[in-house]
Amino acid sequence: MRYAMKAVSLVVLAATVASAQDPARGRRGQGRDAKPAGPGLVAARQAIEKVIRTQLQPTEEQMARLRQVEQQFMPRRQLLEREEMQTRRELRQAMLDSANLNEARIGQLLDRMITFPGRRAALMEEEQKSLAKFLSPLQRAKFNAIQEQLRRRIDQGRGGPPAGRGRPPQQLR
Repeated sequence: MRYAMKAVSLVVLAATVASAQDPARGRRGQGRDAKPAGPGLVAARQAIEKVIRTQLQPTEEQMARLRQVEQQFMPRRQLLEREEMQTRRELRQAMLDSANLNEARIGQLLDRMITFPGRRAALMEEEQKSLAKFLSPLQRAKFNAIQEQLRRRIDQGRGGPPAGRGRPPQQLR
């Protein structure tokens, strides 16, 4: 089972990283001209679904509703992550721009940074309420564990979680 999870994680990691590349900018994220999921991403989704089916043992109706909830919340999670990463970049840039130091802008960006954990928690709470409508508490706990494990493996492939989400922020040079 441990070998199967590692294999699934590697497939998910490879597919996620490959599908998240925006060739126009060379950064992660879905562009407006996003192409349909490639074979690697399809295989990764199938592998994830197999893990979910094995560990949660959902009915077909539960599985269909789980897909719907995932489709409903995924764009919002991705948007929140992109907003946070962009704010972090802007803050870093504002702090390093010693020629045009703008403390008011830095303050605005810091204020925006403070909102992300709460927004992430609110989104997670909303998602959990949706899942609670059709999954048992045990199934929800197992699903959360699967999601967290996948996030950790994806973060490891990216070099770790964003600062403020599991690792100390890097020192500015």
